[in-house]
Amino acid sequence: MTKLIPREIKAETKIYFFTLKSLVFMGIWIWLSVILTACVHKSLYLPFLAFSVLVGFILQLPSKVLGKKTYQMIYLLITKDRQKYRSEEITQEVVTGE
Repeated sequence: MTKLIPREIKAETKIYFFTLKSLVFMGIWIWLSVILTACVHKSLYLPFLAFSVLVGFILQLPSKVLGKKTYQMIYLLITKDRQKYRSEEITQEVVTGE
């Protein structure tokens, strides 16, 4: 009996349930949001930041398709070649034994 030994282990650094990549993304997202508050009226400053943090958090959630993050799925949706890939309907004919 041979035993398989893994050559490489993929382990991500996690802080609570956030990975390091997610924290960097959120940090850049919040930094850009703070910069964009210059375009927002002063009375809407806090609601804008709250909404922006909420959107950043939603973009970090895993998608139900392929196990990727939501922002990755949006990127794939925007950049896919629509001429190359098309969905086709596959119909099955039921053959009866008559």
